[in-house]
Amino acid sequence: MTTAQADKPPSVPELVHQRTGINVPIRANGEGLEPGSADSVEKLLAGELSADRAARVALLNSRALQAELEEIGISRAEFRQALLPKNPMIQGEVRFGSGAHNPGELILMQDLTSIILIPHRRQAAALGVRAATLRVSNAALQVVADTRAAYFGAQAAERTRALWEKTVVDFQNHGTPVVQNHSPPGPSPRDGWNVA
Repeated sequence: MTTAQADKPPSVPELVHQRTGINVPIRANGEGLEPGSADSVEKLLAGELSADRAARVALLNSRALQAELEEIGISRAEFRQALLPKNPMIQGEVRFGSGAHNPGELILMQDLTSIILIPHRRQAAALGVRAATLRVSNAALQVVADTRAAYFGAQAAERTRALWEKTVVDFQNHGTPVVQNHSPPGPSPRDGWNVA
């Protein structure tokens, strides 16, 4: 691994995969979803839905995440612009007449501060790209966390509903609650609290 690769900050898919284990369907440059990812929603929903599959579907369908991805493209464009000096100004003059020894003049002017400040603008723009990458990663992580919470909440609700249905059926069939002893073991007020 070269020094440039070691200094390169991780991309959005790398950051999300490090923290969640989910492969995010975002291009490595962070500027949009992978090609063909729209039809993979149907593929993901065709099989049994797991928390990770639900998270991938949510990532593919998140309009807010897609809007955040656009910010990476904007900040990359600003980075490329920061590498360039301001455009030079050209001014020309053409002289007419018989006494003109110099028939024309052309002046080229360049703003030297724009050249001198390129390294600083590049550094600031690189920090902007990094900040946009972290914002998108955070948005993707939030989508994953919210989706997993909703998935496990739905599973818990389904299991609770099934348990209640079983309890009602058992009560109807046996005439007694499933849990017959509600009090802890040991003496109770019915026994008069005698511990002899």
